[in-house]
Amino acid sequence: MSKQPTINRKPRVLVVDADERRGKELADILGRREFEVRLCHCPLKAMARIRKERPDAVVLEVIMPGESGFEIAARMQADVSLARTPIIFISDIQNSDGGNHDYFPRPLDRGRLAETLRKRI
Repeated sequence: MSKQPTINRKPRVLVVDADERRGKELADILGRREFEVRLCHCPLKAMARIRKERPDAVVLEVIMPGESGFEIAARMQADVSLARTPIIFISDIQNSDGGNHDYFPRPLDRGRLAETLRKRI
């Protein structure tokens, strides 16, 4: 019996950013770097999207209305089925600490962001 070929797929990334323009810009950047990107512009709906879509990684804006990226990350970590999903924080805040997650201040180092996502996935 012959072995089935492995189907290569692009890594799936969910970008959560309440600012639609910034979210689309980031999705375009990652899409050009061979990621399948989905957008979520409502932080309060992010957990439902993460549970439903099961992305390979989640990129979270830190400061958002309703629920911060840090709050979403804490909820993910508390959920056994999501706790191992890589999280990348992005923010305009300089020198912030994302704890045991990767943190990228703006302006983004696009190459390093894509490289970090590939390593973490």
